[in-house]
Amino acid sequence: MKNKSHRWLVWLAGALVAVGGASAARAHGGENHGDEKPAATQTHANVTVRVARAGDYEITLKHAALEPDKATAARVFVTRFATNEPGTEAQVVLLISGANSLEIKATATVTPGAFEAKLPPLPAGEITLSAKISVAGTSSTASFGRVTVAPPAAVPPENATLWARTALLAAGALAVLGMLGAALFLSRRVYYRRQFMTDEGRGMRDETDAEGHSLA
Repeated sequence: MKNKSHRWLVWLAGALVAVGGASAARAHGGENHGDEKPAATQTHANVTVRVARAGDYEITLKHAALEPDKATAARVFVTRFATNEPGTEAQVVLLISGANSLEIKATATVTPGAFEAKLPPLPAGEITLSAKISVAGTSSTASFGRVTVAPPAAVPPENATLWARTALLAAGALAVLGMLGAALFLSRRVYYRRQFMTDEGRGMRDETDAEGHSLA
């Protein structure tokens, strides 16, 4: 009796697992959702690097800051997520969703797994940037999230302060040089005046001595 109850519990647990797995498969529609990890973004020296996963691949997108009404060059790198091998067999299309939906096909370069694309001029505002990768008839999409298209930021106050400080130091240096020049000029003038007075006094003494000798 106890063995029968044990077998019944095992069968019930297996049935529940099977039902749960089937429900999950129906909910996901058979898609590969390996790209659900949030995209990583880093900006340095006006170059933004975005990394996101699409299925078994990792896509890295590099581009300059997106400015309104200005085309922007972009580079795409595709590697296998598990081995970091370049995805040489992949085809890449960049997707832009915003005021207008655009698809930009990336062109493969001589570097394995590297692609180039040109982002067209875009209006100011926010867009959603994604990349669709196709390998052997299977497609996956990596989302880089929302991206802002805006004019370049004004010069930070720190830079303005630095320029003002530099100008102040330059003005101070010029003032010091001017004072040194004036001091040198005055010192030379005093020297020549003293030299002149010394020579003049020596001449007067010589004339007095000559007159004394003539009177004697």
